[in-house]
Amino acid sequence: MLLTAKKDNKVRIRSVWLVILLMASSLPPLAHGAEFYVATNGNDKNSGAAAAPFRTLERARSAVRAVRNSMNADVVVHVAGGTYRFEKPLQFGPEDSGANGHRIIYEAQPGQTPVITSFRPITGWKLHDAAKKIYAANVGNLDFRQFYIDGKMAAPARWPNVVTPGDPTARESIIKNAGIKPGYFPRTKQ
Repeated sequence: MLLTAKKDNKVRIRSVWLVILLMASSLPPLAHGAEFYVATNGNDKNSGAAAAPFRTLERARSAVRAVRNSMNADVVVHVAGGTYRFEKPLQFGPEDSGANGHRIIYEAQPGQTPVITSFRPITGWKLHDAAKKIYAANVGNLDFRQFYIDGKMAAPARWPNVVTPGDPTARESIIKNAGIKPGYFPRTKQ
């Protein structure tokens, strides 16, 4: 913008600023609406603020549901790094979607990596057959599809190695026929 003509330019400058202000006021808000924080060292009795984060994603989901119908901006849940273990799946439904044209966002805090898992360590390994280097541990009624040894996915040991796919009684009959106590899970040491 040139400032050579004094009187005419003052009017133009004011007009340009007025247009800029009008355009800026029509933009969507840059700030978020409600913001909640979750951290592994938090407490679900906290407010969910940055200085008082929730402990669980379930608690954050409940807080988001409480403000959903009055959303006037995006709602953001900031999740700190750490491991979040689940006993059962964390379920989201239509009541967890945005409202009034705004979004609900769950995101990692900058530079952090949250891990969401249902991983359970299996402990109490005992030598089952020394000659074959087979170890076993009681897993109770734990039902799992993935098995890791020292951070690497492994195939769970089973006897016999062939099971009829889709036969829900196969595991139980194998355990009974093998004389293994229910919940006792053999493992071959590698």
